[in-house]
Amino acid sequence: MQQHVKIIGILFIVFGLLYGIGAAFFFLGGATMMGVGGVAGETQEERGALMLGGGCVSMIGVMLAVLALPNIIAGWGLLKFREWARVLAIILAILHLPHLGPGTLLGIYALVILFNDQTKPLFTRQ
Repeated sequence: MQQHVKIIGILFIVFGLLYGIGAAFFFLGGATMMGVGGVAGETQEERGALMLGGGCVSMIGVMLAVLALPNIIAGWGLLKFREWARVLAIILAILHLPHLGPGTLLGIYALVILFNDQTKPLFTRQ
């Protein structure tokens, strides 16, 4: 079971890094839209629409960044077999379930392993 927990930890870190990369692209896209909106819009409405669109795109980047950090922290904690990381990873696994594809697979895999009776003793303080 130790190997499964380490795999889950690595997967959470990878998902966190992917969320972080996505956040950076959305931040850059939103900033670009807002910058273009300030100078390229011919009318006030066009400038306003580009600025609003850029703000919305940037907010998606904020949400992805907020998701990235807990995934990385949970992955690191799982690699160190910390009890708090097990709890955090269970919560994140449940949140990953609606993300069809890899997110659902990670969520199911993490829940099966982290709720296994053989896994729980790995996280008790020694």
